[in-house]
Amino acid sequence: MPLRNSLLQSTLDRVEREIRDLAVEYAFALSVDGELLFHTTDEEDSQVGFTEAELAQLSGAVLTHNHPGGRSFSPEDVTFAMRVGLAEMRVVTAESRFILRPPEERWSWLLLKSFPAMLEVERHLLDRQLFGEIASGVRSKQEVDLVFHHLLWERVSRRGLIGYSVDPW
Repeated sequence: MPLRNSLLQSTLDRVEREIRDLAVEYAFALSVDGELLFHTTDEEDSQVGFTEAELAQLSGAVLTHNHPGGRSFSPEDVTFAMRVGLAEMRVVTAESRFILRPPEERWSWLLLKSFPAMLEVERHLLDRQLFGEIASGVRSKQEVDLVFHHLLWERVSRRGLIGYSVDPW
């Protein structure tokens, strides 16, 4: 279910425009009312980490971060969103905004437990499909590397296990 608060939407839009082209990863956490809870980065690493105090603020929050490599959510991103109970997680790149939400009101313990096995099945099926597309010249290996996770999350979303969408800039 989309979050409709106008302050939240305007803050997300401003922050995401600021971070979408940056060379290192930045993360911003906001309440569903649009209040900035915290922001963090690790200028020396390609991913951000969170303190215990920051983690304690994330249940029911919105977390947006950039992926300098241009890819959608990693499996670790999705699992993290489930574990901490995010209302929404977003990834921004120079080209797009990727949006992840729970399949219903919130993430379930059962989904978290079954997610790795289900993800492995979908990953295997997608690998087979994309291998065929590379072999037949439909896609290049470089294109597959860039869009793999986006295609994976679309498949998982069609199963009703996550809410997933992408908005081009």
